[in-house]
Amino acid sequence: MERTATKKLLSKQVKSSIMLNLEKEISNSKCVILASYEGLTVSDITQLKKAMVKLNSKFNVYRNRLLMMSLEKISLKELSKFIVGPTSLIVCPDEDKIVDVVKYVCEFAKEKTKLKLTGGYMFNTIVDAEKLKEISQIPNKETLVFKLLSLLVSPINNLYSVLKGPNTALLSILEQLKNQKK
Repeated sequence: MERTATKKLLSKQVKSSIMLNLEKEISNSKCVILASYEGLTVSDITQLKKAMVKLNSKFNVYRNRLLMMSLEKISLKELSKFIVGPTSLIVCPDEDKIVDVVKYVCEFAKEKTKLKLTGGYMFNTIVDAEKLKEISQIPNKETLVFKLLSLLVSPINNLYSVLKGPNTALLSILEQLKNQKK
């Protein structure tokens, strides 16, 4: 059997090892994003990989067949419909970073139009590219916590101002009376 130089032959042992690692990686992730990377330059891919590492995530490219078989083994066969052409896999094991990862990948895809988001899996739900874009509009956890704390503290600050107002006015009146008697 003759193969072209661009196709590398992988032994069954190597393939099973790759699949085992892939299954483990996907199973341990809270977020999985599939994207077509056809046309991205090596520097673009390197930039994306480095950014994912900073977000405690990974960007990798696998053979589509190995990826589909791994997804099937871990009961995520429905994700196979998002594997179109050369497909990359982005995984995020940190639940707190999901929105940040989706935001970055969506922004990167806007900037580098060759990266086409096809779908993913997060929050125990299969999502398409449109849903990923919607998720990227959600503020990250830190922003939401800040807004919530602001809302919780605001009534207390208002109450303090209301209660402080009469005391300040009374002090002002007493101060004026004191100055008049002098």
